[in-house]
Amino acid sequence: MINEFSGMKKQNLKSDFFKRNRQRFSTLIGSDALAVVFSNPAALRTADQYYIYRQNSDLLYLTGINQSETILVYDSLHGHEVLFITKPDPKRELWDGKLLRIDEAQDISGIDDVRYSDDFQTFIDNAVVHVEHLRSSGSPVDDFAKGVVNYLLKTKPSLQYANLNTEMAQLRVVKSPEELQLIKQSVAITSKAFLALLKLVKPGNFEYQVEAEIIRTFIAHGADGHAFDPIVASGENACTLHYIRNNCQMKPGQLLLLDFGCECNGYAADMSRTLPVAGKFSVRQRAVYQAVLDAQKLAIEHIKPGITIKDINKLTGSFLEQRMIDLGLFTSDNITEQDADNPLYKKYFPHGTSHFMGIDVHDVGMTDKPLEPGMVITCEPGIYIPQEQIGVRIENDILITDQGCEDLMQHVPREIIEIERLMGG
Repeated sequence: MINEFSGMKKQNLKSDFFKRNRQRFSTLIGSDALAVVFSNPAALRTADQYYIYRQNSDLLYLTGINQSETILVYDSLHGHEVLFITKPDPKRELWDGKLLRIDEAQDISGIDDVRYSDDFQTFIDNAVVHVEHLRSSGSPVDDFAKGVVNYLLKTKPSLQYANLNTEMAQLRVVKSPEELQLIKQSVAITSKAFLALLKLVKPGNFEYQVEAEIIRTFIAHGADGHAFDPIVASGENACTLHYIRNNCQMKPGQLLLLDFGCECNGYAADMSRTLPVAGKFSVRQRAVYQAVLDAQKLAIEHIKPGITIKDINKLTGSFLEQRMIDLGLFTSDNITEQDADNPLYKKYFPHGTSHFMGIDVHDVGMTDKPLEPGMVITCEPGIYIPQEQIGVRIENDILITDQGCEDLMQHVPREIIEIERLMGG
């Protein structure tokens, strides 16, 4: 059973948005190429049950269609775009829900030429004859997409093939006003979830009770759901960077590391906060937390057009290296003897400070390219000390502006005194 529409609550973006995206897309393809963008395949969960559907982000960005078995074809030689969708079948719709009709797909995407997928084979057989280049985007585990590409290359061995990763990254990395509005909506709902879950962070409760409050708040405020599997990690669990079991009981003296974000109309938020389970940080926890918070503030001060994510990583790493010396994790003498390619601070801060964010929570973009206004990145330094069962990460979402940057989560409490006051309240 495949419920095609269960992953996204509603499509608020208008067809003009997708038309603009495809117009920009057409300028990057070249004059004699056939570009084919495939939907994600539905993923089987068990027996006849499928996972909630999530569209290929490139196809969603170009068409707004959140339905599997969908294909966008752009023939740059003739400037012709065609959208192929599954032909509705009454028996399938009885079980899985209504499928798009041609006029509905036209209204959503703004594409005039929408056809049912029965015509796909004939169309590409005719179109490939006239072009010299083939470009595609699709899931690497989609056998159908791979089969189509291989078929076309076999049919016309002279075709020059490449994927669309570079072009789509160039298109998607700078956000439009509509996209920024949706990201800010996701940030607002994620912030509400943070404030709502505080009452459940206390000794004796379980991590999954906090997780339950997160998803309850997301759905109650109209979000699609989680943008990624939430991390609710108490004690030593916080030192596993992608911990998602969320099944342990919280204990006095522990910290609880939260990393979560909702998705609205396909666009993500991503927040991390670290809380004392019993309401107050210990002296040692306070010192580690303040080091991470100071690192985040320093990084945000430097985020502006022209800087790269690699620059941010280097700046944050150097700052935390000195703070780790202050925390007694290693000495200055150890630094002089360290492997330059594997600095000591990476033992306690093994991930990067920032990643791009948008229609994917880890969105497209190059870490060595200068940031530009309209890009959105995270800022999430951390320190993890497994032997002390301390893991601290603080993460905000940052919009690059002409003047510098805007912290989209500056209103969400992160100072020690604020956190302790909220926990006490």
